[in-house]
Amino acid sequence: MKPSTEARPTRPGWFDHPWLSLVLAGLWLLMQQSLSPAHVLWAVVLALLVPRLVHGFLGPGSRVHAAGAVARLCGVVLWDIVVSNLVVARTVLDPRSRPRPGWVPVPLDTRHPTAVALFASIITMTPGTVSCVVDEERGRILVHALDCDDAPAMAAQMKARYEQPLRLIFEGRFRMIGWALDFAFACVGLALLVCTWRLVRGPEAPDRVLALDTLYVNVVALVVLLGLRLQTTLLFEAALLVALLGFVGTVALARYLSRGDVIE
Repeated sequence: MKPSTEARPTRPGWFDHPWLSLVLAGLWLLMQQSLSPAHVLWAVVLALLVPRLVHGFLGPGSRVHAAGAVARLCGVVLWDIVVSNLVVARTVLDPRSRPRPGWVPVPLDTRHPTAVALFASIITMTPGTVSCVVDEERGRILVHALDCDDAPAMAAQMKARYEQPLRLIFEGRFRMIGWALDFAFACVGLALLVCTWRLVRGPEAPDRVLALDTLYVNVVALVVLLGLRLQTTLLFEAALLVALLGFVGTVALARYLSRGDVIE
């Protein structure tokens, strides 16, 4: 008999997500504000048990082989966000400016789903450009630019500054997005707990309204993170719906607290 060549599901290890384990342990100790042996023991238990229980949802752990590219990409993105804010502000506030909006098709060299999602997200986070359509069949992202006089040059600049580092990150030999998502999940989870506590404790009604509004924001962040983890764009639409409902609900509550009614 020939040995079976079918891939067997890998059993989860106790330290498959080290950053998530470290964050959980650190957050537990910060919440307890104590380094007593009992609290340290509970921190270790949570750090080892929680990632193992949600292994099927988190997927296999990620290894980092060259964090320098990630750090450089983060620096480039932050710098571009600051510069683009200034450029957009000058364009909007200067009465003499004549912006030329246009559509910029950006061809994709990468087919990695997470790289494509992050590429589109970075373009949208940079003021002045919005990723409107991710066309997987044609292999391109359709971007709307506030001011564009040379669409091919703008597309080439986006690819050089964002897509090439993303290809190095996701198509090379190291992965950092898993660790970043683990850390983001832990931070958003802690924020949800704090907002829920403030929503329950108050003590005043405005405190609860503010906590509810912040809770909506964190839920939106959680849904977006789930979309990145599951590599689906459906949850991004759900995040927009949650954000809209949260805004309407907060406005309605604030109006009721200030005037005693919602609709005149």
